[in-house]
Amino acid sequence: MNMFKKLSFVLLASFAAMSVMMGMGPLHRAADRGDVAEVQRLLAAGADVNEKVDGMTALHRAAENGSVAVIHALLNAGAIVDSRERMTLMTPLHYAGMRGHVNAARELVAAGADIRAQTYGYTGRGHSIVRYTPLGSALDGKHVKMVCALLRRDDEVEAVEGLFRLRGAWFL
Repeated sequence: MNMFKKLSFVLLASFAAMSVMMGMGPLHRAADRGDVAEVQRLLAAGADVNEKVDGMTALHRAAENGSVAVIHALLNAGAIVDSRERMTLMTPLHYAGMRGHVNAARELVAAGADIRAQTYGYTGRGHSIVRYTPLGSALDGKHVKMVCALLRRDDEVEAVEGLFRLRGAWFL
């Protein structure tokens, strides 16, 4: 191996290690950008589809940014649809709901995402514990189209009624 190739390999390995330390590995970065071709290339090269970096999987990143094509590719590669974020226990569906990405949410629900999954965290206002479902995340973000998309499921209507009793119907 000539000196240029050795140097290139060392720099690439260093960059990959630095990326992981900075919060995103190559698969996470590609998912974050919505680069489906790069995601597929990395998966074909053996990237771990369920690797967590800073508690999040690449599926969390794709859902947060609404990249349906990347979500589809990750799910086809065996991504866990209800993978939980380390600190708040948010699923990819929570991130899609929070950002109002209706098509991303539909893709996740079609793959079996749990629409009743609850988060765990603090509001910051009086330090009360908050447990949100993906619908609660959509309500909190005032994403009416997302709320309507999630309400089309009969089993969620009961949860919404309870949410309105707890939080009040302030956005209507």
